[in-house]
Formats: sequence, C-alpha cells, structure tokens
Amino acid sequence: MAIIGIITFLAIPNIVRMRQDAERNMAVARAEAFNLGVAAYVQSLGLTAAATDWSTLNADTRYGRVRPFLAFAPAALSDYISTPYSLDVANYTITSSGTATLGKVGLFDNASGTAVAVTY
Repeated sequence: MAIIGIITFLAIPNIVRMRQDAERNMAVARAEAFNLGVAAYVQSLGLTAAATDWSTLNADTRYGRVRPFLAFAPAALSDYISTPYSLDVANYTITSSGTATLGKVGLFDNASGTAVAVTY
C-alpha cells in the first residue's frame, strides 16, 4: 500500500503540469487558427469591405464573422478558448490602406494576468 501512495505522490504534480501544458498548447493553436480564419474572411469579403465591416463590430460579432472559417468552432467566443486563457479579439485590426495588414490576435493568461508569447 505504501508503494502505491509514493507513486501517486510523485505522479500527481506531473499530471497537473501535463494538463496545464496541454491547455496552453490548445490556446495557442486556437489563436493561430483564429488568425488564419481572419485571413480567409478577408479573402472572401475583399480587403476594403472586410476592414470597413470589421471596424464596426464588437468582439462576439467579429468571432461570428470568422466562425464559418474555423473547423468545429463552437457558437460563442467564450467557448472557443479554454480557461484561463482569452483572445483579445476587440483590439484585432484589419487595415486596408495600401497593402493588406492583418494583426495577430492577442492571447492572454487570465490566471497570471500576462500575455502569452506566441511565435508563429
């Protein structure tokens, strides 16, 4: 019995860490997918129309516009990203002056209050 207790004591922190890493990786993957979805949205609507439309929308409506370009996306933005992470969709910009400029959606860890460094 003592051996099982020792093994459990040693394994639980690793399991918790693996779960946290998996949640972070899922959030990063979802942020990348959102950026690709915005690119597809701009491509389908045209740059000028997309930039004009985008600038007038709130975060939930922006997600609704991009959602058809995301595979298996849930209906609500709050369900798209796993807790404790959030996407800063409200500050995502599309600029149509000259050449197309698409930003990258910000990914934040709400538990620590910090931005997650996403390199892609």
